[in-house]
Amino acid sequence: MFYAYMSVNFLSLFIPLTKSYSIDNLFKKLNYSTIEKEYSNDELVPEFYYFIYVFAGIGLFYLDSTFYKLSSEMWLNGLGMWLPSSIPLAVKTYSLFILNNEYLSKFLGYFTMLFELVFIFLFWKKRFKIPFFLIGVIFHIGIFILWPIPYFAIGVIIIYTLLLQADLFEKISLKSKTQKLTIIYNNKHPLSVRKKIIIQHFDLFNKIKFTTIEDADKSLNKIDISKINEHDLTFGYYSIKNGIIIKGIDTIIALLFSLVFFSPIALVLQIPGIYHLTKYLFNKYLKDYSDNTNDITSYSIGFSPKENRIDNNKIKIFKNLSSIQIEKYGFKLLFYLLIILQFNASLKSPLFRNKLRYYSFYDKYNEATKSITSFSKEFLGVTNHSVFIDSHFKGYNHIIKVEYLLPNGKKTILPIIDELGMPGKYLIGGTWAKWTFRVSMPKINQDKLSKGIRDFTAYWLHNSSIINDPYANYKFIISVKKIDSTKKWEKNFLIKQYQKPWIEAGFVTWENGTFVSKIKRIESI
Repeated sequence: MFYAYMSVNFLSLFIPLTKSYSIDNLFKKLNYSTIEKEYSNDELVPEFYYFIYVFAGIGLFYLDSTFYKLSSEMWLNGLGMWLPSSIPLAVKTYSLFILNNEYLSKFLGYFTMLFELVFIFLFWKKRFKIPFFLIGVIFHIGIFILWPIPYFAIGVIIIYTLLLQADLFEKISLKSKTQKLTIIYNNKHPLSVRKKIIIQHFDLFNKIKFTTIEDADKSLNKIDISKINEHDLTFGYYSIKNGIIIKGIDTIIALLFSLVFFSPIALVLQIPGIYHLTKYLFNKYLKDYSDNTNDITSYSIGFSPKENRIDNNKIKIFKNLSSIQIEKYGFKLLFYLLIILQFNASLKSPLFRNKLRYYSFYDKYNEATKSITSFSKEFLGVTNHSVFIDSHFKGYNHIIKVEYLLPNGKKTILPIIDELGMPGKYLIGGTWAKWTFRVSMPKINQDKLSKGIRDFTAYWLHNSSIINDPYANYKFIISVKKIDSTKKWEKNFLIKQYQKPWIEAGFVTWENGTFVSKIKRIESI
């Protein structure tokens, strides 16, 4: 998922993210608005900008992943979903109904391959958007539930939302149809206009209505404000809520509640004592400010809006090219660049490597493009995606557990691997990959195992409430559960692995801050 993040963030350097709710768009509104006319940004965005995120963040990832699956014995046998879900150290929850149904589990494996293969070619067509969105979201909810890689599941689901049409968001919008708070403002006073622009920008749910002093009598359902002079209406923060005139700090509290995301602040301001102190200070500020501002239409308040703005679309960068034309051509080049770089990376996948390795040009090509492959991976997130393939699980016949030996002789398990052999709370995302494939890998490297256990026990000691002296002696018991490695579907396979016994495989100690490892050779147990 880190590489998908990199691709999306790289694209965000060029995509017009300032079109709608961004702070940059708010600055534009403030810079280019005047008391005569408020600036309104064109918030329409070409669909291409949505598609390229999905294309780079999901489409290229799926396609390259398919190249690995098409050369994977596990996936070609229909075990792509079943096998990772049947190994205790790789699964955090399970459904025996699915795992013990051979045809269903194999169908899910084959369907995953087919979906990933066709996705990049069809997702941009209108009739496939909603079906692909639903399939993809359900698919990744399943990943979230089954395996300890939640950030990957959530991240891809977020990118999937870009398949939804903008008009669908309008239909399911949480915007209120009836505005519950009406704020009276002076459209001839720059600061009042400025406050209105800022409030409306954050009013995502359309709960606030603004009315000018002149229109107030007409739009407030016969509520009489004639007794309030123009000066007080401008500086007193007057508003109407539920047919009642409120002002000052009460308007601020009602405003914060209406902005929804600021509701916690409003709740704090309502606490007795805080409310009265805030009300006193706010009223004092309003009085001092209004007394020192006699001309309510004066521009001398630190707000000097620009009368004209430059239309960037008409700026000629080159003789015959405007900035908007360069942007369009640039995105086309970027689109093709992503395809070329991903093709370069995918040529190194097993599907192509197995077919091309007998040709002399293939090795020369790989050597010549090594720096390009490295650059595209590290800076653009364009790389290979070998997710859950044979090499991850082939020969994986052990699970390693770590327990701390208490002074009374009892043991407490570290939250790495639990008693069943499933991932503990430490193993999420990157730390799960570290433990499963870099510490306790399919073929154990004793040195890497010791260093990994050193890291995890040191972290646990540092965060443990039972540790008082970091330089005392601490002992950890290492146990191993020998599990079966399989290439074929088997009923109740996961349960059988849970039932395997734990075998003591040595210990490690921290003695006066020094780590000592006494672990037997795991492969020989």
